[in-house]
Amino acid sequence: LMFHRAQWPDVWSLHIGVKPEGWGHLVPHVRELLREFWTEHDPVRIIAWVHTENRAVVGLAARCGFELDGAFPGVTMLGWVI
Repeated sequence: LMFHRAQWPDVWSLHIGVKPEGWGHLVPHVRELLREFWTEHDPVRIIAWVHTENRAVVGLAARCGFELDGAFPGVTMLGWVI
């Protein structure tokens, strides 16, 4: 995970990746990092725009509580709030 400010006030972007070796082991750790980041920075929303065909990342984000914000060809836009 890597966070950076988005172009909107109090919204942060998240870069998220997953290696096959981590499948099935990452969800509790990612959730904890998201909660810690939220507590530290108090954002309105954390967003992640990912390649739609990257099913591992889309699946991990869904299991961690990200919601679908929208999509355009090849990109899935996700959002997370505590």
